Amino acid sequence: MHGNDSSSSDAGKPDDYSSFAPPAKMTNYTSMNTEKRHWARYKASLYPFSTVLRFRVIQIVCGIIMMVMGSVACIEEKGTVTNLGLGVFAGIATVIASAACIHTSRGFGGYRQPSCSGGGGTNPLFRFLGPTLHAASFLTCLWMVAGCFNLTLLTRSLYTIIHGADQASETSYLLAIVQGSLSMCVLVTAVFIARVDCTYDPD
Repeated sequence: MHGNDSSSSDAGKPDDYSSFAPPAKMTNYTSMNTEKRHWARYKASLYPFSTVLRFRVIQIVCGIIMMVMGSVACIEEKGTVTNLGLGVFAGIATVIASAACIHTSRGFGGYRQPSCSGGGGTNPLFRFLGPTLHAASFLTCLWMVAGCFNLTLLTRSLYTIIHGADQASETSYLLAIVQGSLSMCVLVTAVFIARVDCTYDPD
């Protein structure tokens, strides 16, 4: 009798485990994980300003060194600027183009609200050229000039290294190695930055 009474009395009691804490904690833990995943995806979609700025600085440094090496090559080749002396012009064009890109990027004084980001009928595919039409045209011209000079300098340097090892002086041979490496570095970083600009939104 007593056993039946205890079972009936237990059946009438409310379930004390219905408001148990772990489900709420598990829910909070799940929401925190979801927020972390969203934040990780958001951070992965952000434009890597610091990385791009480092590469721009590398381009400027390479341009300055190319100007110095090109001046030495002009002296070594008795005033000739059609061979390794092209480093002077390649360095100047590289420094100007890189500095202009930094000036027109977000966070600097030359930045303007973009009009190439897809609004107003514009094509977002051309946003990597520049924030506005005028800036994009100016930067594209600068990098076309810099790219042509660097490609020509790289070609002349490789020609001197491969075919002019016996004819050129030791100084010219070393200058060809240095300037070829610098022009290659500028071109590779320019391609990398263009890829970053096409992948991420610079704004």
